[in-house]
Amino acid sequence: RKTKPKMSRVVSTVDIIITVLFFLEMVLKMWVFGIWKGESAYLRDTWNRLDCFVVFTATIAIGFKDLFFFRALRVIRLVVKSREVKLIISSLLEAVPAMGNVLLICSFAWLIFGCVGIQLFMGSFYHCTDASVEEKANCTGTYEHVITDAFSEQTEEREREWVHRPPCNFDHIGAAIECLFECAIGEGRSEERR
Repeated sequence: RKTKPKMSRVVSTVDIIITVLFFLEMVLKMWVFGIWKGESAYLRDTWNRLDCFVVFTATIAIGFKDLFFFRALRVIRLVVKSREVKLIISSLLEAVPAMGNVLLICSFAWLIFGCVGIQLFMGSFYHCTDASVEEKANCTGTYEHVITDAFSEQTEEREREWVHRPPCNFDHIGAAIECLFECAIGEGRSEERR
């Protein structure tokens, strides 16, 4: 039990030392390359700006212990140091506009299929709570509902209601697109709502 506070102090001390070293590295680079003037200035490079942001957030996180999640940003410094990782991140960032175009086309296709689904299936997923009634006009009044368990059978009088079966339906465009999205990703959010 006494090792936890000691370990916490050691980790906190190492955290401060590493942050100070990172800060000194940033200041030395700014001194050598210049801050903004010149083509090889420190803040002219996007990766150095990212590095500067990480160092400043880590420095701020030392003063405020509640901001411990800023420590996770230090992993980004690995990106700055590795040319291969820089290439991967740059490629991903260059692909973002193309991903936006794909998302736009998929959204348009979901909208079209959602409209078709509304035309074909709107209101067709409804049924009466009384299994013997098939039409909405006849789904009024009460009925005898049979409740069975392992040893007995009981009847209960219930109101007939016209309800839709699945949570996924095509009654309006929002529900239609949600239903199509669930089909596309293979996950059932509507199962959680039951």
